[in-house]
Amino acid sequence: MTGLGRFPFGAPVQPCGDALPGPCDAVVLGAYPSAVHVRWVPPRSSGLRPISALAVDNEPTVFWDGSDADQRVERWRAKYLDPNWGEVSTATLNGPSGSWLTSNILDPLRDAGAGSTFITDCLTTYRLSGGAAARLRDTYDPMVKVTSGLPAASLRAHPSESQIVREALDQQSERIRGQIAAARPQLLVSLGNAASRVVAALSESDKSGKLEPDDYGRPRPVSISGTDVIWIALVHPATPAVWQERHRQWLVEGAFRF
Repeated sequence: MTGLGRFPFGAPVQPCGDALPGPCDAVVLGAYPSAVHVRWVPPRSSGLRPISALAVDNEPTVFWDGSDADQRVERWRAKYLDPNWGEVSTATLNGPSGSWLTSNILDPLRDAGAGSTFITDCLTTYRLSGGAAARLRDTYDPMVKVTSGLPAASLRAHPSESQIVREALDQQSERIRGQIAAARPQLLVSLGNAASRVVAALSESDKSGKLEPDDYGRPRPVSISGTDVIWIALVHPATPAVWQERHRQWLVEGAFRF
């Protein structure tokens, strides 16, 4: 097991989004990576229920859109799955945030003249939601106890907004600053309150970073470690419907301008 943890069936947790970019027009900052998910049906003899979406491997890129999910699941199956551990197929929960990002952020950026965009996250490793953790406890963990060779999973728990901010500033600020400096972007786009609060702290902005409906998407000049950028704070793909509607209104109103 790596120090970062291990997914069910044995894939080690690895960093995603920690590379240094080349110069680009825009940088997009999210919260933390997702993962490759499968639908797992345990052996009939186990008496355990299927899990419709089980995280089993690292997201290949930040905000992966899931377009090659079937091929990735097949490669993962060949490397990690013993047929005695049950059957897997591609889960439907692969890439929804990446698809949202393309249609709601990246396409409008391109329409506004951004020729290249670098995408990263505040944190660099997958985090397990409460619901997913419960399914591990009631299904996967019991299988581990009675199945020879089936490795135990070790995944970090889903952090709160404040925990994301604290960890990003304590452990990832040098990496984020370095990525922005290397990219030298005109525009920095944060997605969600956690990422917005991190940008506010790194830029020593007088704003809290918390999204507000009245000034949603308003460009702000900021400087991060000597790199001057225009910062636009927007919603995260998983935001509630009322904020999704505010984002749609913002897109209609003209969105990005270079």
